[in-house]
Amino acid sequence: IIPELRLSFHEGMTALTGETGAGKSIIIDALGLLAGGRGSSDYIRQGAEKCVLEGLFELPKQEGFSELMVELGIETDEDNLIVRRDMSLTGKNVCRVNGHIITLANLRRIGSYLVDIQGQNEHQELLQPESHLALLDRFGDVAFQQKKKSYQQEYISYRELEKRVRKVQQNEKSYVQRIDMLHFQQEEIAAADLQVGEEEKLKEEREKLSNYQKIADGLAAGYGALTNNEQNSVDGVGLAVSELQGIAHLDVEYEAIYENIQSAYYLLQDAIGDMSRQI
Repeated sequence: IIPELRLSFHEGMTALTGETGAGKSIIIDALGLLAGGRGSSDYIRQGAEKCVLEGLFELPKQEGFSELMVELGIETDEDNLIVRRDMSLTGKNVCRVNGHIITLANLRRIGSYLVDIQGQNEHQELLQPESHLALLDRFGDVAFQQKKKSYQQEYISYRELEKRVRKVQQNEKSYVQRIDMLHFQQEEIAAADLQVGEEEKLKEEREKLSNYQKIADGLAAGYGALTNNEQNSVDGVGLAVSELQGIAHLDVEYEAIYENIQSAYYLLQDAIGDMSRQI
């Protein structure tokens, strides 16, 4: 019936008149939805994907409203409150107050300060148990209101201290769990009996095992070159040096053998040169 509507209410009485089906109840329903009333996809215009409601309200002066805003983390620096509610065909509701997203339940709490719809078959404030105490408090005198305000401030302080105590207790529990874990890890490390340099030794051992065939072939070839009668001694030593060079880095013992044979090879080369000059 109404694709888009902007309506402003002024002080005093406002009467909505019109024939049946003109859309008067839609306006009342819109106010109820902004106050956290139950929504339905029936409110969404045919062919549209969602319904958007937005209302600009003066900040309520009732007792407890400011505390509620603080509790919900909603800033109220100005004199107005902007309430917006988006309803989609899927049933999803997105509620915002001054740009701050809140749950539908919290919108209902705020709406109780903004709108009081009373009529046939409507949810009235007098029937809401949570409003009975506030109604009763309104009959108190000035001294009573001052005591009530003082009590509320003390109660807020108490709740804040209670939150801090719970946080300290949670931190203490976390610390205890952390200490238990560190003790367990300490026992595991002690049971492992780790030695200085053990990791390096294991790495060397793994390197040797992964190059087992290369080591075996190099040692066999070097030994054969030194013991083969078909080759002269210098060529055999040179071949042994070449074969052992590829595995010398894998173990200190292999490196020592390689260095000894290499030194012997150079000594033989020098001796052969000296002898050739004397012939």
